Amino acid sequence: MLLLLLLFVAATWAGAQNALAGGGSFLTLPALMITGLDARAAKLAVLWFEKAAQQGLAPAQYRLGTLYEKGVGVERNETVAHDWYQRAAEAGNVRAMHNLGVLLADGLEGKPDYTSAARLFRKAAEHGLRDSQYNLAVLH
Repeated sequence: MLLLLLLFVAATWAGAQNALAGGGSFLTLPALMITGLDARAAKLAVLWFEKAAQQGLAPAQYRLGTLYEKGVGVERNETVAHDWYQRAAEAGNVRAMHNLGVLLADGLEGKPDYTSAARLFRKAAEHGLRDSQYNLAVLH
């Protein structure tokens, strides 16, 4: 457990250095760590993402949405994923806009909302996200 915590702290520090150098989010490296960790470590990562997300950090909100959508470290829950993606999208996270659009187009509880999905895809596409550009074209 101590080793996992040390790895997470080291990864966060390295991610912060990456962000300061212009390389992206300080949460990038810890997020990548999740893919190779066991369930216990993934739950620990969820705990730290939740702490950061509750402080309003859009990258953490986006990552939590992804974890809830996929069921990594938490029980799969598209409604909770929707809520975290919504927060991150409102804060300007382009990937959250896209993923929220996908959830809405696929239909939460079986009810697709193509109008809202198209609005989100358009917004993300305007920021250059190619997947959103493609999805917007498919919807039209």
